[in-house]
Amino acid sequence: MIEENIINALKEKIRELTGRDFEIKLDEPPSVELGDYSTNISFQLARELRKPPMAIAEEIAKSLSIEGVEKIEAVNGYINFFINYKDFSNEITKEIIEKNENYGKGEKKNIKVILEHTSANPNGPLHIGHGRNAIIGDSLKRILEFAGYDVETHYYVNDMGRQMAIVVFGIDKFGLNDKKPDHAIAEVYIEANKYLEEHPEEEEKILDLMKEYEDACEKNIENEITEKFKNAVNHALEGIKETLKNINITHDTFVWESSYVRNGMVREIIENLMKTGKVVKEDVYKLDLSDFGIEKKLVLARANGTSLYSTRDIAYHVDKMRNCDVAIDILGADHKLTAEMVKGALKLLGYNVPEVVFYEFISLPEGSMSTRRGRFISVDELFEEAKRRALEEVKKRGIAENEEEIEKIATIIAIGAVRYNIVRISPEKSMVFKWEDALDFEKVGCPVIQYAHARCCRILEKVEVGDIEGDLFNYELDNSEKILIKTLSKFPKIVEKAAESRKPHIIANYALEVAQTFNKFYGNCPILKEEDVVKKSSRIKMVEATKIVIENALKLLGIDCPGKM
Repeated sequence: MIEENIINALKEKIRELTGRDFEIKLDEPPSVELGDYSTNISFQLARELRKPPMAIAEEIAKSLSIEGVEKIEAVNGYINFFINYKDFSNEITKEIIEKNENYGKGEKKNIKVILEHTSANPNGPLHIGHGRNAIIGDSLKRILEFAGYDVETHYYVNDMGRQMAIVVFGIDKFGLNDKKPDHAIAEVYIEANKYLEEHPEEEEKILDLMKEYEDACEKNIENEITEKFKNAVNHALEGIKETLKNINITHDTFVWESSYVRNGMVREIIENLMKTGKVVKEDVYKLDLSDFGIEKKLVLARANGTSLYSTRDIAYHVDKMRNCDVAIDILGADHKLTAEMVKGALKLLGYNVPEVVFYEFISLPEGSMSTRRGRFISVDELFEEAKRRALEEVKKRGIAENEEEIEKIATIIAIGAVRYNIVRISPEKSMVFKWEDALDFEKVGCPVIQYAHARCCRILEKVEVGDIEGDLFNYELDNSEKILIKTLSKFPKIVEKAAESRKPHIIANYALEVAQTFNKFYGNCPILKEEDVVKKSSRIKMVEATKIVIENALKLLGIDCPGKM
């Protein structure tokens, strides 16, 4: 890559001048007229060389000859590098078209990653908060795999908590209706909570259910209670899996937390933590994590002897760390303390700790949500509304006439609208899901990117796209051509950056940049109407390369391209 050529040449020259190595950082000037890359290294060298930055910059610029760079200028102490775009464009375009769906793909790293995401309690449908978790997690999985990691995704199923005991209690008392399974479970859960508020004396039955289920799991036996819990959890998961599938998400493994009670790991973890000397007896046994700056103690078990979610979570993480090189958890920001406690316990036990990607809350303009009280917007509702609005747009724009095709295109646009609008915001920022952004065909929505791709398809349908023979770009490129080629060339580095930083929004923002850059190129440079044969051929190949990069980028976000918009 040209960037590497520039950095290596600068390092060698600076080593010659100073006798030591310096870190070189390249920036991009605000316009291609000022250069393609720039460095302010002369300012860092001024004190050491006892010369003004301008003199140093001029000396370095005059002495360098770099492959792929046609001009080097010293301006006010900065060194600006200008790419040889004829060679660069030819090389990049050929590489993208030859590699096609593999363009940007990293080499195998032989690093096993277990990525846990979604993991919503099976007491109702996924709401949009769970949706943000799932979309971030699934996008990150796709990016990591493309970057060369071996990735296994987990959904950690909380089948032992109080919430599932309330569901089992509710099913016994009120039965299940024939709605979508996860929605039917939610109605029972809400009704049971309301009943318990009105009849607090029945609360004892919930504790008894929890105890009976855990006792059966500890003995690793199947009985009427375990059957009830399994049926309730599986019924909810059936609906949850359908929801996830609707937005292109699947998990490799569903790990039930009760499995760690059944196999004895929870008991083993508690015993091993006792041996650390950090367990104190108060009203119950608690783990002192003050060595890790955590004031609150971690309760290891309830007074009635049942284990807690956090203890079972530690067992799950021990199991994970034994079976991967890197573990990544996607968690809501409200889980920060719990996550730190689990990390502290793992360190005490001598295990590596997971990386955690925290995401802030997402809401609709209507406000906050509560599954317990029945105030939530489900991902199903979000998707159905997106599809309804997408159908309206597809029909209004006359994109297709065939009903089946209209349905297919609207579904692809709806999935893109939901997934892209959620993933484009950095996880650490809270967000409000706005329809005017999600289905925006003009500025920031996924339809902008899908439309640019569709425009590429329309152009390519009108020409015979053959193999590249000989050199293209044998002319002075327009600035919008230069910017597009340079933007397309960034994709491999963008993938690497998104994977290493665990931030899928980097891909989302890049995909939009490609679409916007392509639209400027399309507006400034004739393609099919271009009379110069070399220019026309070159620009058609740029269109083909753009189509490939958009497809590859959106695929990493779990989004398809309808091909017609």
